[in-house]
Amino acid sequence: MRKRVKTIRAQELTQDLQQFGSMVMGIAMNYLKNAADAENITQEVFLKLFLARKKFRGSEHKKAWLIRVTSNLCKDFLRSASRHSHVPLDKAADIPCFDKDMDGLFDLIRKLPPKYREVVYLHYYEGYTAKSIARMTGLSESNVNVRLHRARRLLKKEIERDGEYGGKVYAQRI
Repeated sequence: MRKRVKTIRAQELTQDLQQFGSMVMGIAMNYLKNAADAENITQEVFLKLFLARKKFRGSEHKKAWLIRVTSNLCKDFLRSASRHSHVPLDKAADIPCFDKDMDGLFDLIRKLPPKYREVVYLHYYEGYTAKSIARMTGLSESNVNVRLHRARRLLKKEIERDGEYGGKVYAQRI
């Protein structure tokens, strides 16, 4: 009986990885800007899911839980990494920060301050409303809307300032 339960839980985890894995990895990459660290956070998130004895009310509830756990783990990692990481400035230029395959707009989004980057990613890349983002992040709905507005304003300024990213083409998408 125990072996059967473990098999069922492993199958559920495999399904969750297929359904939510790229989303969790995307959120982690958005925060950490480093594939190796994002992969570690992704593994930790799904380990927490596997070990949790939590009953979810559905797929959306599980997705919101995964987003919240991913966000919190990334924030914890950044807090601890900022206290403990020491890289000489001459070597810092060699550290890969961005995926070269990503388009210019996503690169600009990743340069936003974390508080704006999070809401922009959840809104535009995951399709959540301001109300849903507020529930997931613990912010008020008006605060989410303000952050989205300020992020769009920052992105627009950067696009207008730097023609390298296609200026008007991206301005229409924002």
